[in-house]
Amino acid sequence: MKVSWKESNWDTLLMNIQEGNCILMLGPETPIETDEKKHAFIGEQLNKRLLEDLEKPVKDKNWASENFSVHAIAQYYLLKAETGKSELAVKVKQFFSEHKDDTTKFHQNLATLPFSLVLQTTPDFSYINALKALNKEPAIESYNYKGQAQQTIPLGTIDNPLVYYLFGSTKEIKSLVITENDMMDFFIAIASKDPPLPGNIINELRDQEKTLLFLGFGLHTWYLRILLHILKLNNKESLSYAFESISNDKIDQLESVALFYRKSGYKIEMFDNSITDFAQELAERYKKIAPQSSDEKKKITSTGPSVFLCHAGEDKPFAEDLFNRLGKAGFDPWLDKEALRGGDQWDSVIKKNLDTVDYVIVLQSKNIHDKVVGYVNKEINLSLERQLEYRPPIRFIVPVQIDNSPPLEPLEHLQSINLSSGDNFDALIQTLQRDQQRRKKAG
Repeated sequence: MKVSWKESNWDTLLMNIQEGNCILMLGPETPIETDEKKHAFIGEQLNKRLLEDLEKPVKDKNWASENFSVHAIAQYYLLKAETGKSELAVKVKQFFSEHKDDTTKFHQNLATLPFSLVLQTTPDFSYINALKALNKEPAIESYNYKGQAQQTIPLGTIDNPLVYYLFGSTKEIKSLVITENDMMDFFIAIASKDPPLPGNIINELRDQEKTLLFLGFGLHTWYLRILLHILKLNNKESLSYAFESISNDKIDQLESVALFYRKSGYKIEMFDNSITDFAQELAERYKKIAPQSSDEKKKITSTGPSVFLCHAGEDKPFAEDLFNRLGKAGFDPWLDKEALRGGDQWDSVIKKNLDTVDYVIVLQSKNIHDKVVGYVNKEINLSLERQLEYRPPIRFIVPVQIDNSPPLEPLEHLQSINLSSGDNFDALIQTLQRDQQRRKKAG
């Protein structure tokens, strides 16, 4: 079944996906059964399980599982079952554990697309399993509204996408947002930044150029409207798309929700097409325009200023994240894991790059501060020697602070940029761009 959609919408969405400017947002109204004919959604099946587990049957037909959100049914269960939150959490975990090895055609189609960041509001494994079946190794992270702050986490790549569980993970059962009370506590944590969402995740979501693709996300529910408001996603300039599973007798609801988003400044187009059909057609259309092979894609390199990332080995995740963001910003970053190949002589390759790159960014941290002996110190000393070749205020070394540790003594005389909160990336880009302008004027 073909999805009735304007060609201009297809073209825009496919272009953003191909350029890495689309974030996938998966919600509870996505399939969970391997038998696609059942059309069973995650939230609907979880609701059904909870209602069946009540000792006294639910006689009120208004409490049919498809009429209420997962969190409303969970709240109802908690009241009627007269049980504790921990027992409810165990039931939810058991439900998802039963499907831990499952995937669906819907998720398999999405896994063929080059999403590097995917946010989920349910802790299921269907998308993860589909990625692994294609030999992709996803990074898996989750938010814990009762836990400690994560200032920043490594963002994903096409081959190693980041799947971020927004409402918690079954691996950390206390992190799960299950009931409506949990949802309110979640909002308080997000709004008060206690703990905050990782800064780079928020930056990706707010990025003006990023398109958001909501599939079964549940934007017609009140709590996700509040979430988008707290995250301040109504200032985006790029158009986003949402496919909601709303029955034919509730089309008016979809229209009213779409009107709400338009009146609130959100650029979100909403549709009631089958998300399974949509995912299949999207995958088919992308296949026609995708690069012939991953090798062909790797030949595409940036022509922007080259940047060497100097860091302690323990800070590799932060360095990899910065590597990806600099590449997207038009720079040509150099990172040992990305650039060193089998047989390369480590010492000679790094020396050569330090002699030819435009900038060296030193990631200052407790880890690098504690490296009394290490190759990273040699990299810094070689960089300081080359900095002497430049007349102030031209910069070659750009120190970047990634935690609260003191700056390195050899770099104290250089102005540092603080990225410890994860939300000051623009300042780094502006510093490099201003220096490029100075070089052009001086040259």
